Amino acid sequence: MKYMDKKPISILSTVHNTVIVEQDKKRKKTHGKSERIVSKKPQAIIDYNLTMGGVDKANQCLSYYPTVRNHQKMYYLKIFRQILNQSVWNSFVLYKNNGGTMSHLDFRLQLVEELAKIYGESKHSSQNTTSSDRLTGRHFPSRIQPTQKKKAPTKICIVCSQKFNEKGQRKQNGTVLSFTAMPESGTPAARSFVKNEGAAIDGHLRLELPVLDKVL
Repeated sequence: MKYMDKKPISILSTVHNTVIVEQDKKRKKTHGKSERIVSKKPQAIIDYNLTMGGVDKANQCLSYYPTVRNHQKMYYLKIFRQILNQSVWNSFVLYKNNGGTMSHLDFRLQLVEELAKIYGESKHSSQNTTSSDRLTGRHFPSRIQPTQKKKAPTKICIVCSQKFNEKGQRKQNGTVLSFTAMPESGTPAARSFVKNEGAAIDGHLRLELPVLDKVL
């Protein structure tokens, strides 16, 4: 709807129609008397004038926590950030109307903390971290399958790589074979590698250190 007052005013409403309503106004005269003047306006304009103080307050409070960045090039992100910020303010208004006592700042901080509890944890665990679910028991060796580029691929055992000689150098000798850790408890298998098909396998079977899901 477009309404002509002192200047053209464009109105967009989801609850109003184009009904024009008469409204009384008072104009003061020089002798101290006043006369009534009837003006005609759309109902949407009248309702807006009654609540425009709330709109100004909302804009003022939202300006304290800007979410739109001037250097943001993608317009749809600006729209999303503005709608998100407005939604937080609307939630705060409902919270206060239901007897809430927190300030606007405390409400936003509480909202961030609650969202962080739900969505703050990473779904992808780091390969370098240990877990109690990792295998610490029996291991069943299996050979590394050849590829098109490498007919005899080799990898380093995660356990043997932690062993050093007297000079502080890491021990790397013998044939390198791969094996997959199969935990007896039925937890997901961890992967490691063992050198020398005959030697050191028995030591891996009695391994007590956690085995990492990584290749060094």
